[in-house]
Amino acid sequence: MRQPRAESTRAHIIEIAARAFAERGLEGVSLNELVRASRVSKGAFYFHFPSKERLALDCFRAKQEELIARLLAEEAPSAAAERVAFLLRRRARLIHEDPSLGCVTRLGSELNVRSGPGSTPPAFPARTTPGTTASKKMPSTVTPPSTVTPPSTVTPVGC
Repeated sequence: MRQPRAESTRAHIIEIAARAFAERGLEGVSLNELVRASRVSKGAFYFHFPSKERLALDCFRAKQEELIARLLAEEAPSAAAERVAFLLRRRARLIHEDPSLGCVTRLGSELNVRSGPGSTPPAFPARTTPGTTASKKMPSTVTPPSTVTPPSTVTPVGC
């Protein structure tokens, strides 16, 4: 079990990094910049995240979970086409209101490009408890973007 202060520091680093990743992407942000912006020591950063890439994956997970929860917090129409349009508009509005949520789309597309046709998608590493090297499996609540399967048939709206 993590201490409240460690949880707060970890959440703070994720929030700072999510905004930076949303604006400039994974390659556009340096580890030193993230450490400086979050106002923690490099040691404290490494206590929570073993690498910038791990931080990016944890940002993606946290912000994707937040985005989905906020999307589903409002009742959507029951008709499929209206529901899709509603959710897309709501997602755009949420990302506009909270730019840190934009790391979901930015990192999602970057991870997808890295694992394009003919490549093996990167495995999401198991989450680790801060300060330990042992890892424990996290229940798979997030599907990596490269493994999302589109519906086999799509009927265009208005056709």
